[in-house]
Amino acid sequence: APAYHNKAKLLYELGEYQVSAKDYTQAITLDPLFADSFVGRALAYTQLERDKEAILDIDQAAALGVDRAELEIAIQEIKNLR
Repeated sequence: APAYHNKAKLLYELGEYQVSAKDYTQAITLDPLFADSFVGRALAYTQLERDKEAILDIDQAAALGVDRAELEIAIQEIKNLR
């Protein structure tokens, strides 16, 4: 899971949001408690304008202990740039 997460993070930084989301999904499949992968996939989905899916990942990340308010700020920043 960490290897897929790290690859997804790099792809996200390169603007490869579709492939990044796919690799985050693979990391989540291997470790469904990997909160950071839900965060990353939510960001990638937001970039891809897949907002309903992003909301589900925000909910899951928050359930796993991620600061919801901080994540929602990051999501809103992306939406403002779209």
